[in-house]
Amino acid sequence: MENIIFDKERDSDHPNMQKELQKALKRFRLEGDKMGIAMAWYGLASIDTILGECEPARRKYEKAMRIYRQAGDKARQMTIRFALATVDLEEGEYERARATYEDLLEIYQLNGERDNEAITWHALALIDAHQGRHDMAWEKFQRSMAVKEEIDEEIDEEMSIATWHALARVKLKNSEYKLAREILLKMLGIEEAIGDDANRASTLHILAQVDLHQGAYDVAADRFLEALEFEHEIGNKDGEAANWYNLAKVDLGRQEYETAREKFQNALEIRQEIGDKASEAATWHQLAMIDLDQGEYKAAEEKLRMTLAIRQEVGDRVGEAAIWHDLGSAEAELGKYGPAREMLQRALAIWQQIDDRRGEAATWHQLARADLDQDEYEAAEEKFQKALAITQEIGNRGAEAANWYHLAGVDLSRQEYETAREKYQKALAIRQEIGDIEGEATVWHDLGATEAELGEYGPAREKLQRALAIRQEIGDKEGEAVTWHHLAMIDLDQGEYEAAEEKLLRALPIEKLVGEKVGEAATWHNLAVIDMVRGERRSASQKFQTSLSINQEIGNKEDESQTFTQIGLMAKGDGRIEEGLRLVILAAAISVSFESPDRVRDVPAVGRLASELDYTQERFDAVFDEVVEAYRRDRGRSLIEAAFGDA
Repeated sequence: MENIIFDKERDSDHPNMQKELQKALKRFRLEGDKMGIAMAWYGLASIDTILGECEPARRKYEKAMRIYRQAGDKARQMTIRFALATVDLEEGEYERARATYEDLLEIYQLNGERDNEAITWHALALIDAHQGRHDMAWEKFQRSMAVKEEIDEEIDEEMSIATWHALARVKLKNSEYKLAREILLKMLGIEEAIGDDANRASTLHILAQVDLHQGAYDVAADRFLEALEFEHEIGNKDGEAANWYNLAKVDLGRQEYETAREKFQNALEIRQEIGDKASEAATWHQLAMIDLDQGEYKAAEEKLRMTLAIRQEVGDRVGEAAIWHDLGSAEAELGKYGPAREMLQRALAIWQQIDDRRGEAATWHQLARADLDQDEYEAAEEKFQKALAITQEIGNRGAEAANWYHLAGVDLSRQEYETAREKYQKALAIRQEIGDIEGEATVWHDLGATEAELGEYGPAREKLQRALAIRQEIGDKEGEAVTWHHLAMIDLDQGEYEAAEEKLLRALPIEKLVGEKVGEAATWHNLAVIDMVRGERRSASQKFQTSLSINQEIGNKEDESQTFTQIGLMAKGDGRIEEGLRLVILAAAISVSFESPDRVRDVPAVGRLASELDYTQERFDAVFDEVVEAYRRDRGRSLIEAAFGDA
């Protein structure tokens, strides 16, 4: 049987082949050669399949099938059935394709047709991979390779390498980085030994993607650049574009948006040149996401409209759903939860319509995170559970770990620490199993933070130190700063102020380097608290004001309010009750958006201090007005100076 697992990049001479087959078809008709006619229809259908023109291919295969049925040619009928199943696979009719392949597989095994058995196992594996059943795909790919090794001393090298690359991509997509790396390093050694530069470039590219997903940006960049050089040498434009595209994603990981934009533009130009519409759309999509990240909403909207138009033109329903998903995710990041939910629901409807279980699970997950952000814990838990069930069904281990992780976050929000710990442990076990190092560090960190909340400082320190070691190893600077900060907070809780200061001073330069403003403001705040404990009130005042400036710059009202409260209570402790009250009033006013003196007076800390000073309602209202005016005039700086007095 001819191999019907088509490669759309091969056989560039399709127009000439079609002309020759059409001439042959006319000749066979004149001669009345029915078997020749059938073979011509089969050849023309094969070209349609390679070109992705599925419906014309189906019609031509069926014409060939009618002739073979009339002739009673069982062998060729099976060939056509296989070809029709491949058309179903191309069109996403996975279950119909699976049923045909499984039926044919049974016949091939009974007849001892080992070559056809190997090809059919391969086709079934592709279906599983498309449907996200990655463990099943892995098993079937292995069966295909085992059969080929048994029957053929000279295995088709291209087919073998393509299969191993497909296996690695399956594992990469499933976040099983450890196994993907093992496969790729094995292939790289073979390709280097035989001087196979073309396949070596592909292997380096996939291996670099593994590095990229694990946050090893420098290693990933080196491998993408090496692959790019190979692709350029052999003139593979598609490969060049793919490497530029992923080099841009490395820059995104480093938050280097302008260099990422340049590299995406390089990829875009090549993809437009070679007419790769689907990949062109993917590149426009990434450029739009950079615009969104940088607040350039009109530019982002234009690019997304362009992307959507291309994806609808080429019938890319997966890509269309991905746009709605990413738009919804971006809106949620901006706190626009109404539009976010609407866009995510659009994505969800498409995923369900095309039976894309992976996409459906990802969108349930994102909808759940929107619920969690809005403290809608029951709704969030329900959606995370839906996502979890799908990821377990399709064998997506990385996504399963992410859902366990966020379900633990739901428990934490309810202060259900023990159940949160159990779920974190499940996420941790999976991430260690699949080699997700960056994800492992995140779970170690959050487990440590949870145990610190429970007052279990020894185990908490141990887990945070594990997270810190991994983050330093992989160069995750932002994560490293967060972990230093949490370790410092344990020291603060235990009164170990020098140790806390040392760790905060380790976090601070990293936070400045990576632009983590929230973390930097919190670090200045806690350094000020340490100064206050030591009686260094002038230094504390300066640090509190630095923290406030950052929070006011980024609009972080919650932390700004907390800092004013902290300073106010410290002033009260120094006997400056009235100055302290003014700062606590300001903190409460910020938290309720300056709505009214009555709402502010209901805040417990404000009420207590006002009672100590025997404030009448009239006096309180007057002080409230003075505080609001001071905030309008100098953002509360004069109130802080008054609280610290002559320090």
